[in-house]
Amino acid sequence: MDESVFCASRRRLLAAGLGGVAAAAATLAKPLGVAALTTPMLTETDNASTANTGISNSDAAANAVGFAASVAGAGTGLSGSAPTGVGVLGQSTSAGAGVRGTSTSGIGVHASAPTTGVALQVTGRAKFSRSGRATVSAGQNHRTVTLAGVTTSSLVIATLRTRRTGVYVAAAVPSSGKFTIYLNKAVSAATYVAYFVLN
Repeated sequence: MDESVFCASRRRLLAAGLGGVAAAAATLAKPLGVAALTTPMLTETDNASTANTGISNSDAAANAVGFAASVAGAGTGLSGSAPTGVGVLGQSTSAGAGVRGTSTSGIGVHASAPTTGVALQVTGRAKFSRSGRATVSAGQNHRTVTLAGVTTSSLVIATLRTRRTGVYVAAAVPSSGKFTIYLNKAVSAATYVAYFVLN
């Protein structure tokens, strides 16, 4: 789409408000799936410079959504790019999520960058649902952990969380829906092993 047409159409959407979004979007060859559901309405700056924001929205109400975008097919709900800045920035000052992406069968959030850039940068703690702690019982040298989504192609990283002289993780072998952590020998007492699963 020509950029001037896009910008003009976006201004019409913003000026129309919720009641006129459908009518304004009908003038586009490919209508925009953008709606501001909170107050104030979306604000925009065409061809935003490094000091400006292309689209922004906020709401102080509890459980409000500042900006939401979704597609029913195989498209992209929200795409942001910046040559040297930040493509998408989300902030949360309470218990909410700054940026949230979900997908039933695709990719919830896709971050990409050239070899000289950084695809994903995390400041602060990071939590992963496919990490945890397993216990190898006394007299045993292995532990099998059941975890949905694990396949033979998964990468399992495991490390001891309990000091046992002469004991180390010998292997972490994935299979369908589970993986097995092997120690080099049986342990004399219950021993914790931390794990992290990729892919």
